[in-house]
Amino acid sequence: MPGERAGEGGLIEPLRLAEFQLDTESANQKYAARRNDPRRTKTGTFKVPRDASMGQYEGITRESCNKFVDMLDKQGWTLVSKLQVGGPFTAHDLDTGIILLDRHEYRVQGLFQFRDPKPTRIEIPSKLVRGSTEQRLTLKEALNA
Repeated sequence: MPGERAGEGGLIEPLRLAEFQLDTESANQKYAARRNDPRRTKTGTFKVPRDASMGQYEGITRESCNKFVDMLDKQGWTLVSKLQVGGPFTAHDLDTGIILLDRHEYRVQGLFQFRDPKPTRIEIPSKLVRGSTEQRLTLKEALNA
């Protein structure tokens, strides 16, 4: 059943809220280090048939990289480095997770900078912030509180 797990002796116990809580201290440290650098690494994937010729591979790669950059450009990101293409990797169907034996997956990665960076405030409900490691509420109890 979702929201439960097997404990000792196979007994099912509800998942603890502490497992879902955010550690704000480590998140603040992580984002403070990134604050002065507006660039971010963005990664995308595309698939190529295993039996594709070199010309087909180059065409699919060029088209996929252009789509990747265009999509991020529409979201307000500007490419500030050369794109890197890595692979081949084992291809999986995105919906079912089944391995696709007739395709290779490649990853395209680049460094992007947001054109109009404005501070964004994200409100996190206080009950989801870890106040104590001894907190013993279940997720259901916290959300109903």
